[in-house]
Amino acid sequence: MTNHKDNVQPYCPQDNLRGILSSVFAKWKTQLPKTEEIASHLPDDFDKKIKKILLAADIQTRVQNPLKSALGGKPFWDGISFVHTPHNLLSIAERLGIAVERTSQFCYVRDSSLRLADHSLVTPYSSKNLQQATLRTHSSNLYCSRTAASHTANQFFNIWSGQTRSYVARAKMLSYTYIEGGNVYIVTNKRGERKALVGVDHLVQTFHMLELEGRSWHDLSKIAFPNKTYEKLQGQIVSQLKPGEIEAAAREMFAQDLLQHNGKSGLITHKNQLDFMLMKFFAYGKFKESVRLHDVLYKIALEKGIINAFEYQASDQRVAVDYLTKIHIVKGLLAKELGVRYGDLHFVTQVNYHLDLFITPGPSHSLFVTNYAMCVDLLEAMKGLQLSQTDLHHLERYIVTAKKLDSELGGLLKEVETELQQAGFDVVRAPGNFMYESATMYSEFPMPSGGFNINFMNALTGRSDAGAQYYITHGAQAGDNLGKMLMGAFCLFLKQYVPQIEVYYIGQSPDNDFSEAMDWWNRLETQSGIHCTTLELEWS
Repeated sequence: MTNHKDNVQPYCPQDNLRGILSSVFAKWKTQLPKTEEIASHLPDDFDKKIKKILLAADIQTRVQNPLKSALGGKPFWDGISFVHTPHNLLSIAERLGIAVERTSQFCYVRDSSLRLADHSLVTPYSSKNLQQATLRTHSSNLYCSRTAASHTANQFFNIWSGQTRSYVARAKMLSYTYIEGGNVYIVTNKRGERKALVGVDHLVQTFHMLELEGRSWHDLSKIAFPNKTYEKLQGQIVSQLKPGEIEAAAREMFAQDLLQHNGKSGLITHKNQLDFMLMKFFAYGKFKESVRLHDVLYKIALEKGIINAFEYQASDQRVAVDYLTKIHIVKGLLAKELGVRYGDLHFVTQVNYHLDLFITPGPSHSLFVTNYAMCVDLLEAMKGLQLSQTDLHHLERYIVTAKKLDSELGGLLKEVETELQQAGFDVVRAPGNFMYESATMYSEFPMPSGGFNINFMNALTGRSDAGAQYYITHGAQAGDNLGKMLMGAFCLFLKQYVPQIEVYYIGQSPDNDFSEAMDWWNRLETQSGIHCTTLELEWS
């Protein structure tokens, strides 16, 4: 165990990286408004002055599983270790003048609570129907190919929201809305509008929780829209319908077990969802590169009876309009409970299970968004460095994986960029997620822990009382020196926007070993960072 007095210093990028990466950064740079072009009174989510944070308690339950390791011929681990990460943060907090309060036991603090537009602390609405609501949401995502899980065979994108169970006792529970704190940002755009950016999964999950509870939608409509009756809202929906919207809604209903044809729906059960995941993993090597994964998966799933085919029928229109009306009401409820206007509520495509895995507030009211094409350019440029054979091997695998993910997920990330731009934010494309697929990855199952995935997007940002801007995230360890080079590269990326920013990498032991940090991003059951395990309690 480290001592919390260990002095974690701001990271210093390697000098030889600057010239190598300058052309890459120039190519991808987003021109942001100058400070004087934005009203100074607007709350800035990137450099807010954090006075106090809540930090999850230490936990050390990570042990090697001898049976799994023997069967797999490589190390398999059970449990987690959260020791160096919090103690590194305690050291940094002392340096930055941030008070720290610890929880009594380990929990994902951020994900079990959220801050509203008025800064009040709340917890998600809890219901015995959450599990069933989550099942229906995931079924719809897979059936309609709306998330990364049906676009890539990489297992690290198979994680879902809807699993949070531990809540911060001091906070008031929301009355209708299920939202996990890592899947929502309530942030101010450059026009001064306070926006709620919510992962779209929570729209569907909240709808199903209310539907399964048998809530009166007429009563809920009066709460969400006091001046409109349910019938008036329904008429409004009909008048604003776009081509194909009714059929798309009917397909969603079919996938969520809300609509049946000949006594059958398209609901993908828990067992069949697992079969779906296994199928895409083992069949991936047989797909042609020109074929879209989700198209092939749908076809194979139909042939194997994992899903039922949907064919639109004229009789679906009435129930689809009813469904769209209820979804509209849920949006109204979410806006009301989050403390924003209906027009300031925006739903974001789930490229991963939480938004804070691929989106981070940036300077000048911008948003950093992961971009795998930029990662490719950065990695290709790093071939110009003097690297060991081990580093070159790792570099090549990072490049291959980034190209693959850009091809598979680039479309979804483009949707995200459009959604954020429509909400009034400048999007800054970021090289913040380096995934690593070994050459034999798709011939191995399950994937071992101890991999080389890196995520710099899940972070704490702010400005100290002394005026220093900072960015705190998990560090990296790959190859001989490649992990250090990638930390340096991301540090330089941030400094082109904020030259004096202090970048801190945590999850390291006293001898500068980042194994704990890497473990968090290379286990299917964790995939979380410091943003997930902290919560701002006081700031200005």
